[in-house]
Amino acid sequence: MKILLAYFSFTGNTEKVSKLILKCLQESGINCDIFKIEPILKLKYLPWLFLSFIPGLPFPVKNLKLLNLGNYDAIILGSPKWSLSCPPVTYFIRFFKKRKIKSQVFIENFFVYNIWWFW
Repeated sequence: MKILLAYFSFTGNTEKVSKLILKCLQESGINCDIFKIEPILKLKYLPWLFLSFIPGLPFPVKNLKLLNLGNYDAIILGSPKWSLSCPPVTYFIRFFKKRKIKSQVFIENFFVYNIWWFW
């Protein structure tokens, strides 16, 4: 089984959790790649928060066309917990849905919210 762990992180919390999950999967012998979802524009927190209140709003992501989603049996998707949506993650999901993937792929999502106590 080959897994893609894709994540978007604004503050770095989701990135920390994603790397921890990646480490655990690899130590368990699971073939896993990681992909950081990076928007084409860097915005400050308040514009992201405003955009997250618009349901289904996509925001273009860097290097997504280089990713061959058909190579993976599963996708784990990490996202910060915002209001209604996370525009870069929405774009990733729409990109994924537009592709005709031959292998059976499922997306498991995890949200990270205020984990200061964890680290």
